[in-house]
Amino acid sequence: MKLFTLYHHVRVLGLMLCLGLWVHCDIPDDLSGAYLHGDFNCAILSSIHSKVINLHNRTRPEPFICSDFDLGSYLESLAAIHTIEEINDSKFLPGIKFGYQVCDPCASPTKALHCLEHLLAINGSLPVLSDFSDFRPSMKALLGERYSELSIAVAKLLSLYMFPQISCTSSSPVLSDKLRYPSFMRVVPSDVHQAKALAKLMEHFSWSWVGVVYGDDDYGRAAHQSLRQEAEGKVCLDFEMVVPHYLDHVEIDKYIKDVIDTIQASSAKVVVLILKDKLVEKILKGMIQSNMSRIWIASDAWSMHGPLTKMPDINKVGEIFGFSFVMGNIPGFEDYLKNPRPSPGAKNDFIEEYKDVLKMFNIFILQLVESIRSVTFTLDGISHSFDEYGDFTDGYDLIRWTKTNDGRIIDVVGKFILKKGEVELRSEYQGITLPPSKCSESCPPGTSKGVVNTMKTGAMIVQKTSGLQRNKLNARRKAPWRDGRREGPGAEERSIDMDRVVREDLVDGGLQEMLQVQCAQLHQRAIPYCLRCVRGAAATSPSGSSGCSRAANSDVVYPVPSPAY
Repeated sequence: MKLFTLYHHVRVLGLMLCLGLWVHCDIPDDLSGAYLHGDFNCAILSSIHSKVINLHNRTRPEPFICSDFDLGSYLESLAAIHTIEEINDSKFLPGIKFGYQVCDPCASPTKALHCLEHLLAINGSLPVLSDFSDFRPSMKALLGERYSELSIAVAKLLSLYMFPQISCTSSSPVLSDKLRYPSFMRVVPSDVHQAKALAKLMEHFSWSWVGVVYGDDDYGRAAHQSLRQEAEGKVCLDFEMVVPHYLDHVEIDKYIKDVIDTIQASSAKVVVLILKDKLVEKILKGMIQSNMSRIWIASDAWSMHGPLTKMPDINKVGEIFGFSFVMGNIPGFEDYLKNPRPSPGAKNDFIEEYKDVLKMFNIFILQLVESIRSVTFTLDGISHSFDEYGDFTDGYDLIRWTKTNDGRIIDVVGKFILKKGEVELRSEYQGITLPPSKCSESCPPGTSKGVVNTMKTGAMIVQKTSGLQRNKLNARRKAPWRDGRREGPGAEERSIDMDRVVREDLVDGGLQEMLQVQCAQLHQRAIPYCLRCVRGAAATSPSGSSGCSRAANSDVVYPVPSPAY
């Protein structure tokens, strides 16, 4: 069964098994939805519920009430439990039983810290020490969390103790910072690499005009910033919209409607969604109701979310591509899911052999981080290890949601190889053709591309005729130019430095103050720009740094905002 997040739980548990990281947990049972006490125990943070009810109205430190059962996180926790039970059944270590403790933070960083407080407790309380070198909590390592925002919150506290944390899916680039998160590791690549993969995918299919929607959490902001850096000079972003990541946000429906309206009004045919699956579902439902389709690029947060493939009328939304972490098979897990049940018994008496093993594995927490980082192991014939940032670097699978009669199926159609930095399609998919998404078509002879505004705005045009650089809004100035400099009357035009011409023309024409106000309005409203074919080409800035156009000898088109709407 190819479920990438479940496969990575096997990676982590195999890693922990090599190092012997469990001891008995003394966490109160009422804080855990699933547990099995053993001789060695693993703590698991898994957001089996996706939100805390009325979190925005919380004014007292009362118990959290969670809602919205999350099937994906539930399956991930079952994968970890199944793997532990398989280890127990295999008699890999005779006389020793492995256990687990699952705590549900309900996708809330605050509740994640609540879980962590109890997971680290010694005799029911969390000690406050000046030196944690001899800190020996009942736990020896932590598996989780799924979401980067929760992993970041947890990692900040765990770094105080140098307590090893291993995540299967948290991919935010900030977690690679070992100065801030020295004890955090993950068995997936950083989103820095996903941004490179997304940019390469757009380049492969000639998608140079796209929109981006991202969440306002640590994952969304960091992934969006990485994508902007990778796309600079290669891909123009028609719009960039941010929505609250918190599903119970009081204005979430308004934000979603604004996103849908913007997508529909945009000329971009490709939209990147860096969002949680629940938010993606809301957007796709709105697009289905509007009977409009696009090409969607999924981030790893939802590219493998099975329930979306069975949405009513999902085939109407258009093509869906994305990247997921490298997938593998978990033998027996599909059969296990048909009848999942806990193993009998919660506690066992220790035997003498166990005492010997316990002594061998009774090591300091601070020794474990270095030991885990240096581990190399083989799974499915592939060698795995951490890089210097505590990340895996095995790349991504390229995903396509293929249409079927009753929805979509998720196919792996290629890979992104980190070492090569290239997208490689499988042979049977190399001939695939998709609609382009460009700001404009190729320019005919005698024209080149200039910058115009495409979102309901007017334009002020500065054009060159018969050697005269003339502003249509300030026609009094008719001084000719030679080699970028103003010459005497009647001089013939030569090579003109349009960047300089434009700057001086605007200043001398008394338009500088007006444009400063207009540019501020443009910045505040985030009005995008597009390339259009004009006579010659447009200078975009003194440095020509827009990545969207660069030229000289042309009509120059400047964006000027229309009245507010």
